[in-house]
Amino acid sequence: MVRDSAAPAALLWGPDLICLHNAAFLPLLPQGAPAQGRRCAALWPDGGGVAALVRAALAGQPMAPQTLAFPGQGGPAFFSLAVLPARDGAGALAGVLLTAVETTCAVQTERRSAFLLDLEAALRDLDSPEAVVRTAATHLGRHLGAGRCAFAEVDAATATCRILADWTDGSLPSAVGVHPLQDCGADQLAALRAGASLGLGEDGGGLTVPVLKRGELVAMLHLNNAAPRHWSMAEEALVREATGRIWPALQRRHAEARLRLSEQRLRRVQQIGRVGGFEIDLRTGQNHRSAEYMDLQGLEPRSAKELHQDWVARLHPEDRVRAERRYLDAVSDESGATDYAQEYRILTPGGGVRWIAARAEIERGPAGQALRMLGAHVDVTELKLAEAALAESVQRAREVLESLGDMLYALDSQAHIRFASRRALEMWGMRAEEVLGQLFPGLFPAVHGSLSWQVISAALTDRVEAHFCARSPLAGRWFEVNVHPAEGGGVTVAARDLEGRRQAEIQRRSAETALRQSEERLRLAQDAGGVGTWEWDVVSGAVHWSASCHRLFGTNPAAGADLDLWRAAIHPADRPRVDAELRQVLTSGAVPWSIEFRFHRAGESAVRWMSARGELVRDPATGRALRLRGVALDVTEQRATEERQTLLMRELDHRAKNALAVVQAAVRMTPKDDAEAFATAVLGRVAALARAHTLLAEGRWDGVALHDLVAGEMAPFLTPEGEGRVTASGPSVMIAPTAAQALAMALHELATNATKHGALSVSEGRIDLSWRLDARGAPGRDDVPRQLVLRWLERGGPPVAAPPQRLGFGSRVLEATIAGQLGGRIVLHWRGGGLDCEMRVPLSRALLPDLEQRLRTRD
Repeated sequence: MVRDSAAPAALLWGPDLICLHNAAFLPLLPQGAPAQGRRCAALWPDGGGVAALVRAALAGQPMAPQTLAFPGQGGPAFFSLAVLPARDGAGALAGVLLTAVETTCAVQTERRSAFLLDLEAALRDLDSPEAVVRTAATHLGRHLGAGRCAFAEVDAATATCRILADWTDGSLPSAVGVHPLQDCGADQLAALRAGASLGLGEDGGGLTVPVLKRGELVAMLHLNNAAPRHWSMAEEALVREATGRIWPALQRRHAEARLRLSEQRLRRVQQIGRVGGFEIDLRTGQNHRSAEYMDLQGLEPRSAKELHQDWVARLHPEDRVRAERRYLDAVSDESGATDYAQEYRILTPGGGVRWIAARAEIERGPAGQALRMLGAHVDVTELKLAEAALAESVQRAREVLESLGDMLYALDSQAHIRFASRRALEMWGMRAEEVLGQLFPGLFPAVHGSLSWQVISAALTDRVEAHFCARSPLAGRWFEVNVHPAEGGGVTVAARDLEGRRQAEIQRRSAETALRQSEERLRLAQDAGGVGTWEWDVVSGAVHWSASCHRLFGTNPAAGADLDLWRAAIHPADRPRVDAELRQVLTSGAVPWSIEFRFHRAGESAVRWMSARGELVRDPATGRALRLRGVALDVTEQRATEERQTLLMRELDHRAKNALAVVQAAVRMTPKDDAEAFATAVLGRVAALARAHTLLAEGRWDGVALHDLVAGEMAPFLTPEGEGRVTASGPSVMIAPTAAQALAMALHELATNATKHGALSVSEGRIDLSWRLDARGAPGRDDVPRQLVLRWLERGGPPVAAPPQRLGFGSRVLEATIAGQLGGRIVLHWRGGGLDCEMRVPLSRALLPDLEQRLRTRD
């Protein structure tokens, strides 16, 4: 019987309740594995579920079929299990018969329906979109045992999705925020847009179900688990049904939120203007009227929703066509208007007449389509009554109007002149009897086609006011024109001559333009000259700096001026003096103020010199100091120039004295026994000094290149045929001005001696002049300073029999210049081919300081 049963069936038989079952019973067995011949206690050892039903049957207790859940691969499976006692042939109780019917679909359907009903009930009374999303995520996440549940709204315009709220069990972080759609991946996003769910039937961590409306992806519901999980088709179906309830509830809350915002805007308009506000959705035609608006209409003072026809029905019959046409023209897509204004009469339920002034703004879409009108109504009945009374008293007020110089005339509904003021008659050059009763355009043909007549004609036809400025085709002057519909038809026209005001306005604008140009020239002058203007309100402490002043002090104009920061940036040594002079100018009777001080500009380490000049403004009555205003100027370069000029004057004086001293020494050391030889020697040495002086002057007394000095001193001793007889080689070095004069004298003496007695006295003679920088001093001598070493080597000169027996004049000059002036040393050797002279000069005396410093740094 068990084997042949199509339904799940099993027999537990004998004292040990040995299990015999058919194949259909496998889903009810542990792990779904066959259990033929196994004991009941081994199959269901926990004592609950199936074991409890077996015990009850063995005890003879009647039991109705029970629905039990059994684990399955795609989620739990549900069976209605019936347990009946089984007897042997003798009628004794020998076992238990189990038969089952699968109820998974019914149970899931029942549970899904109960869950969805609970979800709808939970969402029903929520008042915000965030609350809807948070509540739905909480119910769904807990029901499905997810780690996180989030509902995301898709914004196609920005390609993002926004999660207002979510739910987590603590195993995953919240995902609230805005996320790019591209994070989903191109293939996954395409699948979602096609309506397919992601993660279904996979052993991943997440399930994503799309929400499509009119074929567009509008939302997604995400379920995530920290650990891998298999999501079933039933769970995916439940999520889809849940989103079908979440999305409408969310949209309703969004709409309600927008409505509340709209009502808040409407109330704000009413509160600000103390008038009746209205808002019209031009796409649906729905009108939202405030309580104040309804009260103006003579209706119950409570907010209401109306239709366009309700408003039209209240319009006065004489104004109905005109007012509705004005409204429809304004909100048409072709007009492009964003402002709406008109006045009309309405009829109240009690039969009263009220004048209403309507003003509104029209919101339009990207293509110019009218979307929404937001505005207000004002009861101007009293104003209109006053205007009517004014129209009736025009005759009585004629003298007053004419005294004001206004031109006033009235036309009937057919444009006949029924009144003309004295000023109008003067402008037209006619008498009253010539114009009264005449057709205005017939009397004045020149007005045809003019702006004035077009507006007046429209006012006669449409019964609307008009206010404009135009040039009169009759008088050739500009007028401000006001056109008012008159009771009983026609219009009253008041025109005020604007020619004088127009000329005054032209002059005013010209003056403003000139002022702006002047201010711009002043600003450009300040920028070009580095001048900043400032003003200090002594009473309030407020400080104002011009933009150029901010640039001068290195501060940010957006941060404003700060007197304390400015004072803190003054050099500490100058700050007491600046404070003292400021106090003096404030407390004494002095008006002008001038001072120079050092200043640290913001963001710079260098110190700048600033010059400040100001003028104190005092109260004429009390003499109290009110404002100190003036200019500031960066004088750093000027101060540096002055200091440089002073230094150059001192240096020039020093160098002139040195040059005179050298000349004096040359004269003193030259033998005087032969007048011609004396003159030649003196002139030669003075010429050597002059050449060195010229080279120094060309270098602005900053030094001279040794190559140039050698070339200049050797040139006078060489004939045109002698080029190449002197070779000069050595590194490029700059000689200090004092050393240049001494080296020039030494080279001159060596060249003079070579011309008279040495290598330059014969055609085959040669001279090798070389120099080097001995940066380490003498070998083995730490006390010897670093030196410039020059070597004069003569070759091919007259044979030298022996060194001279006594120190000649040239040798004394060399000794006096190299050793005496420069603190150096000379070594002279007379070899077979001529003189070999080595001159050593300390680098500190020979070279410019910066070169010597570089040599020390490199060493």
